[in-house]
Amino acid sequence: MTSPQPPVVLQPDHQTGEAVPPPGARFLRLVLQHWKFLLLSVASTTAGAVGVSFLIPDWYEATVSAVPPARSVPGLESMLGAAAGILRDIGALRLGTLGQQGYNFLVILESRRLKDSLIQRFRLWELYDVPDTARHRLYRKLERDLEVTYELNGNYTVTARHTDPAKAAAMANAAIEIANAIAAEVSQQESGQIRRYLESRLAQLESTIERVADSLRLFSRRTLLFSPLDQAQAAAKALAELRAQVTYQQILLEALRSAYGPDDPAVAAQRRLVEYTQQRLRQAEQQPGFVGDFSLREAAGVGLHFLRLYTELEAYQRVRALLLPTVEQAKLDEQRSRPALYVVDPAVPPQLKAYPKRALIAVGALVGSTVLSLLVLLLWQRWRDWDEFIRRRGPADEGTA
Repeated sequence: MTSPQPPVVLQPDHQTGEAVPPPGARFLRLVLQHWKFLLLSVASTTAGAVGVSFLIPDWYEATVSAVPPARSVPGLESMLGAAAGILRDIGALRLGTLGQQGYNFLVILESRRLKDSLIQRFRLWELYDVPDTARHRLYRKLERDLEVTYELNGNYTVTARHTDPAKAAAMANAAIEIANAIAAEVSQQESGQIRRYLESRLAQLESTIERVADSLRLFSRRTLLFSPLDQAQAAAKALAELRAQVTYQQILLEALRSAYGPDDPAVAAQRRLVEYTQQRLRQAEQQPGFVGDFSLREAAGVGLHFLRLYTELEAYQRVRALLLPTVEQAKLDEQRSRPALYVVDPAVPPQLKAYPKRALIAVGALVGSTVLSLLVLLLWQRWRDWDEFIRRRGPADEGTA
């Protein structure tokens, strides 16, 4: 058993003294009085919106997912990494961070070249009903129907929309294909720049090697030094033999002097032999010709200068040996085209349309037309009340006067 509802209290009007119902009741009575208008307005608006939605063509969207290559070091970068330390140490190459800085692939996927290629390949000016010359308008429409996203997992997704499901899938797949072609061209330009730089450094190395080799050749010809270690070993052995001969002859001289006296002819002959061996030892130590065209007193400086030139020549030859395969690898990389993105999930023709969502359009039109119709009805009723108030106020003012 329900409790009885309290009766609706009617408030008297201050102007006329008549009882006025509350706003809720007035609104309900207004809706009941004009329900036909509301029903016709909502139905016609909803039907019109649904009808217009059927005039909009169905749009389909297809998505392709692709990933960049693994972060493995390519051939050129690996060779540069192996040789860069040695090359920088001797000042033959200054690569800095070459090959270590990359770029986000969104730069290519959102580039103007890619958009122009898609517009030309799929004749999108016919789809958008826009002249081919109005590229700025085509770009705006294509940007709406081509979404490029970099996911947190590290993959790139390209979503393309078209009225034809097959063309939508083809556009998405073509975006990856065109982007790979652009990336390959950029990579070839980069490899070509590296190759030209390496070739210039190699040419400089060849010139330096030739200059150092000429200096070493002239120095060796002037000093007759061609193998410092072997010649030093032979000179030390010969010098030791001379010192031993001098010492041995001095011992014999003292023995003969003790046995026969200082005036003996044998002692005089031995004395001359000792003087001769001492003279040979002094000539070997002080005059050039014993080892080369320099004296033994200058041997250390001459040998160090020869070794410095020889070491410089060997170092630059090693650098050349490192640069030659690097240049060849750069030439191969310049001709080789590697895909920058590998497709994981290719785009397939969708079976369901992406939009328009006609059910949502119908519901939105129903709710919107209902709200607008009620608002129009309330405004119309307010205008009637205000008009009636003005008409009543006029006779009352005339009676007072």
